[in-house]
Parts: sequence; C-alpha cells; structure tokens
Amino acid sequence: MEYKIFVSKEDKNNDHIVNALMKHGVDVERIGRLLIGDYLIQVGTLSVPVQIKRLNSYEDFLNALLDAKLNANGVNEFIKRLDRAKSNKTKVILLIEDSNFYSKLFSDKKDIKDRVLNLEALYPNLNIVAIDKNFIGEYIYSTLYLRLKEYCKEIKEYLKKYH
Repeated sequence: MEYKIFVSKEDKNNDHIVNALMKHGVDVERIGRLLIGDYLIQVGTLSVPVQIKRLNSYEDFLNALLDAKLNANGVNEFIKRLDRAKSNKTKVILLIEDSNFYSKLFSDKKDIKDRVLNLEALYPNLNIVAIDKNFIGEYIYSTLYLRLKEYCKEIKEYLKKYH
C-alpha cells in the first residue's frame, strides 16, 4: 500500500518532524494550506479523514484560540477550522508541542481552563494532545499510519458488504 503524508507549508520550524517521518521511508510532500490542520495521510487519491494541527507552545495555542481577528460570521480562524472539520466528519488531533501544557492550563485563569476543556465537548471529533518536542514526529507518523490502516479496513468491509 503506497501512501503519502502531506505537510502544510503553514507549519513552520518542523524539520524535526519531517525528518522523523522520512526515517520511516514515507513519502512526504509539502503543500500550501490544508483545510483544517498541518498533517494528513493519503492512500492513492483518498485522504484519511483525520488531520493533525500542531501548535508550538501553550502560548501559541492561546493566541489561536483567543485571536481577535474574526471572519464575516464573527468566528476566529481556529474555531472556523474546527467547525469545518466537524461538518466534514474529520477527526482533528491538536498537538501542542509543550510538555507543560496542562500545568500551564490549570494554573491559568479559570475561564481559559474551562474554555479549553469545553472544546472537546463542543467538538467530539477533537483530541488535544500535549507532547514533548522530542516525540512529536514519531507521534504524528504512528498516529497517521494507524488511522490509515483502520480506514483501509473500513473501506474493505464496506465494499464487501455493499458490492
């Protein structure tokens, strides 16, 4: 099975991730902008309905979440992408490259903590994962590859059942 991982050019300072992906012999292609995240895996012309969005730190996460620039509907870009993923039934894994993410979150203001924790309730397709920089490339590869295997299995079962 040939597959490729696409990496958004919007995700900067990610050589450590791309190098980790390439160590697995996976074809990595940098593209302009993904609709939702920064990383996705594709087999043939089928994209697995999961995208990984990476943010460099707790502070970057807060900046994205609290960004005052709103679109015409009064929604910020980060929330707009989560809404798009939800409507497309795409799983979003939000990787925060900050091993102290949760200690910072729980020592921050109550309204910030509640707002962040409420995101996963509002978006059941969202998982927030805090991770150390040293493991992020391996996490992205393993997660996308395992999701690809499950997706292919689901497609085979669907084809057997309906064709």
